[in-house]
Amino acid sequence: MQKFGNCSQILNILQSGILLRTTGTPRLLKSDPRTGGKFLFRMEAKDGSFGFDFFGTYDEVKENELIEITLGDGRKVNISFLAHDQETKVKEIFEAEQQNTIEIQRTGWQAILDNFKKYAEAI
Repeated sequence: MQKFGNCSQILNILQSGILLRTTGTPRLLKSDPRTGGKFLFRMEAKDGSFGFDFFGTYDEVKENELIEITLGDGRKVNISFLAHDQETKVKEIFEAEQQNTIEIQRTGWQAILDNFKKYAEAI
């Protein structure tokens, strides 16, 4: 779980097409954060030695409440937003893939949230 300053700010960032830097060097290529919309990020190592497309569909989007997505490989991700005073807690639940350990995956998803928080607070 991660805390952010403003719940609606998250959707605004996803809609804007702004270059995001989290783990490695992801680039937002396409994002239409509405129910049925698609997203596409290009995830690359900082040195450019490895990369892959991270894509899927927004299954349900309820502003200030939740984002549910299906990744390109069929796995589900549920992101809920819990507003409290001037902060928003973000809780993310994801279906694990089979290639990496759950701990590696959890660390990766947490790093993305941590860096997204830094980015959101800086703009």
